[in-house]
Amino acid sequence: MRQAGLFTGALVFAFSFFVSASSWATSPAQEAARRAYIDRCGASLHAQGLPEEKAQGYCRCIIDGQTKEFRTEEEWTTMMRSEPNPKGSEIAQRLYGVFLNCQHWLSN
Repeated sequence: MRQAGLFTGALVFAFSFFVSASSWATSPAQEAARRAYIDRCGASLHAQGLPEEKAQGYCRCIIDGQTKEFRTEEEWTTMMRSEPNPKGSEIAQRLYGVFLNCQHWLSN
């Protein structure tokens, strides 16, 4: 199941990204970290066969969705221990929603 692997890959890269949500939109360091995440994640997904433009768009969509959905460090930490699951915990369901909203990037 290709999409499950892409979900996991995007989550692993996202772990090193988090800085408090209040500073993420305005901090040059946070924007640099966001860009580095998108570049690393995109390169990884591209190496797995996803076209580069789609890989970059998917990773951008995931990190933007995660930072909007999980606003506190506690939520972020719990999210990082979760798997996207529409029938799982509240955090797992919210995470599933983030990935579902970005799924269009994986379509042909």
